[in-house]
Amino acid sequence: MASLLTVSKAKNPVPGRYIVTLKEDVSLATHVSSTQATIASSDSNITHEFNLINGYAGEFTDDDLNDLRSHPDIASIEEDSYGWLCNETTQSVLPLAYHEEADRLLIGLTPLGALAGSHLGRS
Repeated sequence: MASLLTVSKAKNPVPGRYIVTLKEDVSLATHVSSTQATIASSDSNITHEFNLINGYAGEFTDDDLNDLRSHPDIASIEEDSYGWLCNETTQSVLPLAYHEEADRLLIGLTPLGALAGSHLGRS
């Protein structure tokens, strides 16, 4: 049996949502197709495929997450998370998320997993 990957913890996790990063040589399309076919629970699903990193986001039950943790295609798994950015001009608050693997700051109205394309470089 393969060893289980440790799930990286987030400061403001979104319960049940995870970011899955694949190994560089793994085809995202092939992996997602086979994973969607083998997810055991109807409560689990892949919600977004990324262009910035070779990976995806999804909602997974504990059992399905444990299956992913032992999958040989996967390099890392981390909790999806919320964050906030304050606009000093309008004093409005914009949700944001930072993905360490992609080294990008992502801004939007949803968790990182739902932000498949928007990004800003980080200095």
